[in-house]
This record gives sequence, C-alpha cells and structure tokens, in this order.
Amino acid sequence: MRRSFPYFILLAVVLLVYAPALRNGFVWDDTALILRDPLIRSPRLLLEGFGHFLFLDATAADFYRPLQRVVYTFDYLLAGFTPWVFHLTSLLVHAGAAMALYAFGKRLLAGYSGTEERKQGAAFFVALVWAVHPIHSSAVAYASGLADPLAALLGFGGLALVLAGRAIPAGLCFGMALFAKESGVFALLIGLGFAWKMARNECVLGRQRLARFGRVAVPALLLAAVYLGLRLTAEHLSPPPPEPIPFAVRPVLALRAVAEYAGLLAAPVNLHMERDVRISADGLQTLAGAVLLLGAAFWAWRADRTTRACLLAAAAAYLPVSDLFVLNATAAEHWVYIPSAFLFLALAATGLHLQRLERRFGIFAGIFAVVGFTALCCRTAWRCADWRDQATFLSATLRDGGDSSRMLGNFALEQLRRGNGEAAVQNFRAALARKPEQPFAMLGLGRALLQRGDLAQARQWLERCEKLPLVRASALVQRAELEFKGSGRDRTPLLLEAVAVNPRFWPVRKRYIADLLERGDIGKALEELRSVIDDQPFRAETWELLGRALEKAGNPALAQKAYAEADQRDVWRGNAMAKTF
Repeated sequence: MRRSFPYFILLAVVLLVYAPALRNGFVWDDTALILRDPLIRSPRLLLEGFGHFLFLDATAADFYRPLQRVVYTFDYLLAGFTPWVFHLTSLLVHAGAAMALYAFGKRLLAGYSGTEERKQGAAFFVALVWAVHPIHSSAVAYASGLADPLAALLGFGGLALVLAGRAIPAGLCFGMALFAKESGVFALLIGLGFAWKMARNECVLGRQRLARFGRVAVPALLLAAVYLGLRLTAEHLSPPPPEPIPFAVRPVLALRAVAEYAGLLAAPVNLHMERDVRISADGLQTLAGAVLLLGAAFWAWRADRTTRACLLAAAAAYLPVSDLFVLNATAAEHWVYIPSAFLFLALAATGLHLQRLERRFGIFAGIFAVVGFTALCCRTAWRCADWRDQATFLSATLRDGGDSSRMLGNFALEQLRRGNGEAAVQNFRAALARKPEQPFAMLGLGRALLQRGDLAQARQWLERCEKLPLVRASALVQRAELEFKGSGRDRTPLLLEAVAVNPRFWPVRKRYIADLLERGDIGKALEELRSVIDDQPFRAETWELLGRALEKAGNPALAQKAYAEADQRDVWRGNAMAKTF
C-alpha cells in the first residue's frame, strides 16, 4: 500500500484541481472531433476509424490520430454526447501520464546519492508539479486536447518499463504513442535512446547490447511500420497550406518562442489560445530567448549524465514545435506538455546533484515549493472555467490577448448562432481588418449579412468567396439561400454546383439531398443517398435520411432496414443524450 500511495495522491490531486473541467461543455475543436465525427458513433466503426484522418467533416488537417478516435468511441458508447464523460476521460488519462512520469522519474533518479525517500520524493514532486501546471490546461481541460495526454501516458510508461527491464512492453508503448499523436515519433526516438543507454550500461559485449536493445526496438519499429502503412493509405484531404514564413525569419521566431514558453512555465498568468510570437516588435523577447538557449547549453555542458539526458530529451521533444519548421501556429501552450516534463526532471536531477546547496537553503526552498504549488493548483482550477462553453472560451481568449483573425471570426460565428447579427457583423469586419483575405471570416460575414437581410452586400462577399477554393462549396450553398430569399430562385442548381466542387464533403451533400426531399424529388434524393452510401457506408446519418426518403417513396419495409443500418452505425441514434449538444 505504501508503494502505491504516491499514485493515489497524483490521481486525487488531478481530479481535485481539474474538477471544474467536469462542468465544461464541448468547445473549439470538440465540434469537429466529437460532435460531427461519424466514426465515433459505434464500436463497429473502430477499424474504419483507422482509415481516415481527423476532421472528417470539417476543414481538412494533417492529423492522423486513430487512438484518440478509439477513446472517443468508447466515451460515446458509454454516455452519448455527455460532456463530463469525455472530460473525465481526459482527466484520468492525464493522471495516468503523471503516474507514468513518476514511475519513470523515481527509477531515473535512483542512481543519485541520498536516501530512497529523498530521491523518490524528488520524482514525486516533479510529477505533481507537472500534473497541475496551468500551462497544460489546454491539453486537459477540453476534450479535444486528449492526444497529448495519450501520447504522454504511452511515452512515459514506456520509459518507466525500459528502466524496469521490461523491454517488449516498453517497445509496444513507444510504438503505440505514434497512434496517439504525430509527436509520438519523438517519444519513440527518446525511448530508443534510453533503451540504448541502458544496454550500454548493463552489457559489456556488443552482441549482448544489440540483443538487449533489440527487445525494445523491434516491437517499437514494427508498430511504427504498421502506423506508417495505415497513415499512408488512410483517406486524407490536403489541408489549407500554412502561412509561408521565410527561412531567415524562423530562427528569430524560435528564440521568441523559447522566451514565451519559459515565461509561461515560470509565471503561468496570461494563458490563452492563439498565441503568436510574430507580433513582438521589439528585440527583448528575441534576446531573452537567446540568453535562455545559451544558459540551457551551459547547463547541459556542466551537468551530470542523467541531467544531460533529460535536457536532450526535452530538446528532442521540443524541436518539432520550435518554429524552425512551419506549423499552423507559432506558439501553443499544449505543445510543451511533454518537453516540460523532461525539463522538470532535469531540474530535479540537478537539485539532487547539488545536495550541499539544497541543505543550506532547504527551509526556504520548502516554503517556496509549498506556496508555488498552491498557486499553480489555484491557477489551473481557475483556468478550467475558461472552457465552460463556446461563448465563454472565445470571450476569455479575446480578453486575454488571443484576438487573432481566426478567433474573432469564431466569436462572430457564435454570436450569429445566438441571434446577435449586428455584433457578428462587427466582429467579422474586425477579423477581416486583421487579415483581409481570411476565407472563413469572409464567408461568415456574407452569412451574417444574409441573415440580417442585407442581400446586396451579402452577395458581394459570397461571390468573392466563390473564387476561393477553400470555401467555394460553402459559399455556393449560402448564395443558393440568398437567391431563394431574394427572388424565390430555385436553390437546386447552385447546390448541385456546390456538390460538384467537393462531392465527398458531407455537410454540402446533405444540404443538397435535403433540398431534393423538400422539392419532392424522391427519386433523385434516393440516387444521391445510395451514391453516398456506396462511397461512405459508415455514416449513420445517411442511412437515416435514406429511411426517411424510402418512407416518402412508400416503401416502409426498406425504410425499416435503412433505420436498422443506421442503428448499427450510431448506438445512440434517436436518443436525447446524443442530440442535446
């Protein structure tokens, strides 16, 4: 019981600190990854989920994370679209990652001198601080952040298993981390690095080293090969290209990002989505980043081997999000979820290495640790409330400095959904003032003006959007509504044109089929529905629409069969819990 006590404490602290997150609804990417993903609606679709990237019915992205979809499937099976179930899963996975970090840390720090209680206490404090640090709230307090805790659980668990001498399970963990998130490849590389270090320390002969290392590497690399094969063959639409960043500018952004993250780790006060280090006009942040990097290099140079290994692991995990490579943002708080753990372990290792210094300032360090830990817990619990619902999340983000064009546009969409058309128009215009060619802000402004009844201006914006491939299909759908509202013009030709632009985009195809059913063109609607089913038979909604169309066609027996197929693909079809959100 004594050995398991720290694990119970970690679980209890995570549940206590993040308890406010259980009151949160679905926000931000939850709409696309949970509410609109047809592949999480039934366990029968688990294998199908491995054949598709995420954001199936939303703007395409380069995210292939089938393990995240598997977890959502079982959450949905358990309780439909009940938000707290999804949030509780995130909390439990995050707590599991903290436990795995502790298990890894106590073995990693076991080589230092001192009592076992002291070394295990250092590892426990690292896991505890990491578990409650507010910068990680964006990976834990909302459901779509699940990929980071999943990858961390598998990565840290694999490292703990390596140090415990359980090679094959460790390799399986490293390989499975890839299925959780793309950055799992660095969990794989870091894990193999620690496995090779263990093999070198424990085996004299080269053949023995390779055999010991191979017990970890072979299962890990086999799973990596399976992952690569599945990813390369999965259905994938090309996402919008990120904004080009000149190669000469990237080192400057990388230095700014280092300073940005260091500030948030040291003082996590101003937390929000949509961070952008490009807006820093002065050179202070760049200079601070350079100083921090030089300090880290000096630290690694003077450190002992364990500390240096932790710093190298932190650098490896941080490298892909360092701004040296083009991503869809320049900074995001959840990107340091895993690198920060290795950084905290490096600090603990350094503390154990400098025991004399610690004894001299032990009392002050203890007081600082207690006060700091309490402050972190309070900040995290307070931060959870920012994710309460979509309106609260967007308002809090804009209030705290994340007022990007994309965030303003999403805030305008939320206002439009709530019927506040005038405020929506103002915020869409504010978004376009920040970024004049933002396609979704242009499309949203056209929609808001249409809803307000300003048909002339709405037509101008929608016609501009029709020239942009990314939003052309949606713009045609909106203009079909505009023409019908303005002159009673038949919507079908424009809707058919929208389908032709992107025939596999279900939201547009569904609107066209609904129009056919409204017009009474049952034969054409049945033809379209069967075409969708032939191409994407996993959609419960398509089978349900087929059932309705067959009922209208006077064929109730076939309609019941279609409904039965829909039930097979959505275990909560027709239940209020699945339709509430």
